[in-house]
Amino acid sequence: YYFNVLIVYDMPAKKRSALAVYNDLKKEAPRDETEQARADTSVEETSLRKLSTKQKSLEKMSLPKKRKVEYIVKPSQVEVEQTTTPPSQNGKPSKQLRKKRASLGKRARGTAIEGEILLSAVEGVEEEGGNTRVEHASGGNLTEQSGSTLLSACGGVEAGSPPSSSPPPKPKPSKAGRKKQGGVANTKKVKAKDKEALVAGNKQEEGEEAAMEDGSQVDGVCAEGSNTQNNDLTSAAGLEVPFYSQFNPELFADSRVAGNELFQMMIRPIPVEQFYSEVWEKRPLLIKRHSPCYNDGLFSCDELQRILVEHYLEYSVNVDITSYKNGERLTHNPAGRASPSDVWKSTKEGCSVRLLNPQTYSEPLWRLNSMLQEHFGSFVGANIYLTPANTQGFAPHYDDIEAFVLQLEGKKQWKLYPPREGSELLPRHSSSNFSQNEIGTPIMDTVLEPGDLLYFPRGTIHQAMSLPDCHSLHVTLSTYQKNTWGDLLERLVPAALHSAITEDLELRRGLPTDYLQYMGIVSSDLGDQRRTWFCDKVASLVSKVLQYLPVDAAVDKVATDHIGSCLPPCLTSSEKCSGVWSQGPRWQDGKITDGPKLTANTRVKLLRYGILRMVLEEDGPMIYHTLENTRIYQEKEMAGLAIREADAPAIEQLLASYPDPIAIDSLAVEKGLTEDKIELCQLLFGQGLLLVVG
Repeated sequence: YYFNVLIVYDMPAKKRSALAVYNDLKKEAPRDETEQARADTSVEETSLRKLSTKQKSLEKMSLPKKRKVEYIVKPSQVEVEQTTTPPSQNGKPSKQLRKKRASLGKRARGTAIEGEILLSAVEGVEEEGGNTRVEHASGGNLTEQSGSTLLSACGGVEAGSPPSSSPPPKPKPSKAGRKKQGGVANTKKVKAKDKEALVAGNKQEEGEEAAMEDGSQVDGVCAEGSNTQNNDLTSAAGLEVPFYSQFNPELFADSRVAGNELFQMMIRPIPVEQFYSEVWEKRPLLIKRHSPCYNDGLFSCDELQRILVEHYLEYSVNVDITSYKNGERLTHNPAGRASPSDVWKSTKEGCSVRLLNPQTYSEPLWRLNSMLQEHFGSFVGANIYLTPANTQGFAPHYDDIEAFVLQLEGKKQWKLYPPREGSELLPRHSSSNFSQNEIGTPIMDTVLEPGDLLYFPRGTIHQAMSLPDCHSLHVTLSTYQKNTWGDLLERLVPAALHSAITEDLELRRGLPTDYLQYMGIVSSDLGDQRRTWFCDKVASLVSKVLQYLPVDAAVDKVATDHIGSCLPPCLTSSEKCSGVWSQGPRWQDGKITDGPKLTANTRVKLLRYGILRMVLEEDGPMIYHTLENTRIYQEKEMAGLAIREADAPAIEQLLASYPDPIAIDSLAVEKGLTEDKIELCQLLFGQGLLLVVG
């Protein structure tokens, strides 16, 4: 776990050439005077010597947007390895190249290793007000931390990591890319010191980008991006449209795929696979998108006003009024209802507002969280935080959840701190409040703006304060509370011990009559050989217990606990049309209409994969599901549906075949009677667990 290693993706606002990036970084890089003079001399001499021989070839080069470039900046030189897509024979950019240039995706990753700066870029670096944006965890410009240069350039930062003796492997074109290029991509090694040549090589690309500023289309891709249908969720394209409005669950037959797609949109441009391999439970992640609308549609201050007016919210149950001043954290919750006037009055006086479980009252958050549950396989909750300008509502602390902070309105300064000791890594319980002198130096000090995302693992100490000139509104999505291997073993080991004692006679034999004479703390320093025999005996019996581990039963227990906590599904239009809500018995045209008549040929499928769990209990199989849960967290006990043991194979079959529909007559039941199959499906359909698709 490298909590001092940060990953920052800073999405570009304006492209700059690769050479300009290098020059700015070289100016900022700390060097002594002798080394700097030697480096400058080497650059000038090499440029004059090699420019004449490489001028012609370099002038033909361009830097397509999605071509991977690696820069290894050493004290006196920079080597550039380029993988390019060759132009067409007539000298014009190829169709593939035009498509890549039309893409809005521009991102980069940086890694500091052994005193070198390794920058993997996709073309440009963001420029704001004429200055290259260089970020790092402490909020300054290109500083030293833990012996490594901490660098961020328009896409990502990874700093403070354990030293590596070699750079990451060079990127390879995908099979599809090689096929389109007609073979292996051309690879050229040149010196970036040839400044004029590289500048000339960028002219063609800059001219094409200038031609796109008027909103023209290139190969069917809208340059403005307002109505672009973009399937590459790991690029910058599509950031000008709120991700919530881009997501259409109707397009997915499989709820698991829909959940994955939604999560990918939420953490864009980080690929999901990279997130879990490099970030999840390991380190914080900051995504600066420079797209204020990207998180729009989830929640707003206007929505908070509507909820306060239309619903009866109570202090301490639904709303908390808090403050943190001069090192003192206070809760200002009166008794009774949180009326709109009282809440806004408290806010005007400088107090923060925390709305607990806003998905209870907000349909966008309900839809978001219920679909993310399909991805995480665990309850996904949320809290809303409204902080007046220049105030802080909570003391430094850490939580027992994986946190995703989505900035909605205003700005907020966040400071993250690593766990103070090993026992606080990935804790199972939240901490009490810390004083400022207990938490040390922050590893991240950043300002979140609308559209940004900040992730940090449980155990990350954090505090946040709004800026002097504006309020802040953000939503924190939380998941994976008490969803660890330890929580599984807490259920597994006692069950295994119970089974082992029942089955194994050796575990039921009595202890030695004299074991109290040589065992215990008072006897721990004795050199009695009987202690060795006793400890070996215990180890032997424990190994017997491990043979009785009911892993599947323990996993089912964890799963049913999650079912009891999870939100009910926020149904799509197609789900409503295919389920009991539209096809079941109902009042219509002045009379009660009958539900659908299921036959042997009727094709059915489960509503969603993650909404139910079949377990085997003492009285027989039970199906626990989320459809009868409310949007209020754990308001009622989870619903259980008893089925016959002969019907259990049919439930397994429905789960295995999901999302593909299956004919009722194809279901496996003990006696294979069609009547039994139809009866089971009628039961599931009436509970809302089954959809009729034909």
